Amino acid sequence: MSPYAVHVFLRFEILCFSYHHAFHGIWRVYKDEGFRQLFSGASTATARSVLMTVGQLSFYDQFKSILLDWDFKDNLTTHFLASLAAVSVGLVT
Repeated sequence: MSPYAVHVFLRFEILCFSYHHAFHGIWRVYKDEGFRQLFSGASTATARSVLMTVGQLSFYDQFKSILLDWDFKDNLTTHFLASLAAVSVGLVT
């Protein structure tokens, strides 16, 4: 998500929920809905993060192996290219 999209999304939430700032929003959720609702999406977000990390590490290892097979040396350039390729695959999926 681009920084502009995040900004537009946050402005929309501020207008809809009448939050003055992030801490006011946290306080309102805590006060109106309780402590447990602050973490209502934490398990889903954590599971998604774990799967994305595993996927990116797998693709990084695969791309690094391919680059080393193509006679690249094991240096910063190889690591950078493998990382860039893994992140690109992660962005597409």
